Amino acid sequence: MNIRITPLLLRVISLILTALLLSSALISCGGGGSGNQPSAETSSPDTVSVPDTAADETPETVSPDPKIEAVDCDGAGFAILSRERPEGNFCYPYKEFFASEENGDVINDAVFARNLAVTEKYNITLELPENPDVQSAANRAVMAGEDSYDIVVPMHLQAYNMSVAGHLTNIADIPYVDIEKPYWRTSVMKNASVGGSNYFATGDLNLAALNGVGVLFFNKELAAERKIDDLYDTVRAGDWTLDRFTDYCRGITMDLNGDQQLNGEDMFGLTVNGFVWQPLFAATNSVIVGKDSEDIPYFAWDTTHNLEVIERIVNFVNDRESVILVNQFPELQDANGWGQASIDMFNEARALFWAEQIYGVHTLRNMDTDFGILPYPKYNDKQEDYTAYMHCGWTSTTCVPITNTDLDLTGRILEDLAYQSSITVRPAYYDVTLKGKISRDNDSGDMLDIIYTRVNLDPVLLMGGLPVDNTMRNFLIKNNLNFASEIESLKSQCVAKLASDVEALLKLAK
Repeated sequence: MNIRITPLLLRVISLILTALLLSSALISCGGGGSGNQPSAETSSPDTVSVPDTAADETPETVSPDPKIEAVDCDGAGFAILSRERPEGNFCYPYKEFFASEENGDVINDAVFARNLAVTEKYNITLELPENPDVQSAANRAVMAGEDSYDIVVPMHLQAYNMSVAGHLTNIADIPYVDIEKPYWRTSVMKNASVGGSNYFATGDLNLAALNGVGVLFFNKELAAERKIDDLYDTVRAGDWTLDRFTDYCRGITMDLNGDQQLNGEDMFGLTVNGFVWQPLFAATNSVIVGKDSEDIPYFAWDTTHNLEVIERIVNFVNDRESVILVNQFPELQDANGWGQASIDMFNEARALFWAEQIYGVHTLRNMDTDFGILPYPKYNDKQEDYTAYMHCGWTSTTCVPITNTDLDLTGRILEDLAYQSSITVRPAYYDVTLKGKISRDNDSGDMLDIIYTRVNLDPVLLMGGLPVDNTMRNFLIKNNLNFASEIESLKSQCVAKLASDVEALLKLAK
C-alpha cells in the first residue's frame, strides 16, 4: 500500500510538542568506536578484544546541524519503503516513517515533525509504502531495474543479505552522509563494515534500532524483600559482574505450587528463553566474528576466551536453583514462540530478573509491582565498560538501493532525516516515552544512559547463513557442555560462508 504525504497535509506542527521536544535533553544512544576490532597489540588466536572507544559518543552529545543546502524539488516524490507494523507486536510498536497528521501521540507527532521539516526544506512529496517483508519488496525492484524506492528500511540481517547480493549502495558513495555524526550509530556501523565499507546506516531515524537494545528488568519489591538494595549503585560503581548477577539470582527460587518440582508455576531468580546467549555473550565484550587491522572479519567462535564464556553462560542458565530456561518446558510453549512464558512470570512477580530487549518494557505497563532496568553484567571486574547489544531481527537500518538515480538528493535528505530525528524522534522516544513515561524511577533513567552509551553488534548475528545462533541456543537448551567439539565440526562451514560473503563485499567496494 502506497501512502502519500504532501506538503499541504504536513502543514502545521504542534507548538506544544515542539516546545517539549526542543527542551528535552538530547541523548546520543550509540556506542563509540569500532567495537569488535582487535588492536594489533591485543589480538591473538585466543583473544578478540573490543577497544575502549565509548568516549567518542556520550549520552550528552548534542547533534550538530549539518547545514546542508536546500534543493527545491517542486513537489517531486521521494519514496521510503519501511516495514509494516504487525498489530499487537510489542517488538515493533512504532511506525518509523508514516505519520499522516498529529494525533497527540508523542512518537507519532515527532515523526510527523521530522517529516514536515524535511518535506518543506526540499519541497518534496514523501511516498511511504509499507511492506511486511522489506527485503523481498526491495530485491524485486532492484532485480527488475526499477527505481521504485529512494531509501529502504529493512531489518539489519535483511540489509546484510541485500548487501552481499549487491543490491545496496556503499554509504561512502552517498554525498553528505557522515556516519561520524552523533545522530548515526557509528559503533554499530563499524561493527558491520567490511574493509571499511558499509551498505547500511543505522541512526536516530531508526526507531526500531533504539528500541531493540538489550536490558535486564528486575522486580524492585522482590529485591527489597531479599535485602538486595544496591543494584543501581553496584552498576554505577562498575561492579555489576556475572559473578554478582549469579549471586543475586540464588536464593530466590521457590516451589510455589508444592508439587516438589521446579517448573513454570514456581518462582526463580531469572526467567529467560534461549536467545539470552546473545546479550549475555555480548556484555562480556566477546564476539564470534572479529575484525583484523584491515577491517576484515574473521571467525573467532573457538577462541579460548569464547569457550570459557560459553561454558560459564551454559552452566549459569542451567542452574535450576536460580534460573528457568522456558524452552526446556514444552508446556510453556505458546503461539508466539517461547517468550510469553517469561513475560508472564515476570509480570506475575515470579522472577526477580527478566532478560530481554528494551522493547519488552511495553509488556509491563500494567504490571502491579514496580520494576527497574539494568545493563547486562560484565564478565568480571577486569572489564572496564558495560557493553549492550542490538538485536538484528526486530531492529531497523537504512539503505539506498543501487537503482537509485539521484544519490545527491538522497544523501541530502538522508542526512537531514537523521539530524531532524535527533531533535524530534530521539527525544520523544528516549526522554519523553522511555525515561519519562515507561521507566518507573530516575535510577532506571541513569541505567539507560549507561546502556545506550556503548552499543555493539556482533557481525555473526547478521549472517543468517551461519548456524551459530541456533547452535548456541541449543547449547543452553540441551545443557550441552561438549560445545567445543560441535563448534569444531561446524568451523569449516562457517569459515567458508564468512569468506564467501567477505569476498563478495570487497568486490563491490572496488
